[in-house]
Amino acid sequence: MRPQSCKAKGRRLQITIATDIRDAFHLQPDDVVSTSMGAQGEDVRLSSAARTRFPYSIECKNSERLNVWSAWNQTIRNAGAYTPLLVLHKNNSDTLCVLPWSAFLTMAHDAWESKAVKRAPELCTGLCTGLCTGLCTGLCTGLCRGLETASASDLSSMLMAIAHRLKFDRDSPAEIGALHAEPKECARIPQPASRTARVVRGTSHPSTHVDEGAF
Repeated sequence: MRPQSCKAKGRRLQITIATDIRDAFHLQPDDVVSTSMGAQGEDVRLSSAARTRFPYSIECKNSERLNVWSAWNQTIRNAGAYTPLLVLHKNNSDTLCVLPWSAFLTMAHDAWESKAVKRAPELCTGLCTGLCTGLCTGLCTGLCRGLETASASDLSSMLMAIAHRLKFDRDSPAEIGALHAEPKECARIPQPASRTARVVRGTSHPSTHVDEGAF
């Protein structure tokens, strides 16, 4: 293949990778730019805004025959402080990428952790629903079994207790306090002495006689 054709093929891959990054991370055209062929450094130039979302240094290789280790060493030299990322492609094949194992492991862990955090409310809701359902089912089952084995007198006593409780809850606090207050002793009011008129022999005037039993 002629050198000019090789450069055009490599440039097509760089433009494709730059476009994919802009679309995936919602970046502006100036944030991700394919560099000119033959320029020193990275094949895809990223702005500071793009670096915060995609912290990789990209080297693109679109070739039918490639020395991967040589291309990887070139990627590391141009990476600087960022994680090196080698993008590979050839005709009639998928586009692949090569990056350090530690970087891939960190990326996989972050994806798993993010998914776990998003699922936390869903898991809590499911747990609470299951717990409430189990408690209600157990309570209803126990109540039904108790009613089946209870005698008529037991049911009557239970209904009377429920009715009494409902009436008690309906009372106002003042009425409840009045029910529990100790009754005050009433002051003893002396009864008036009963007076009866009796006629004394030998006189026509009635005399007053105090009935002792009145005291």
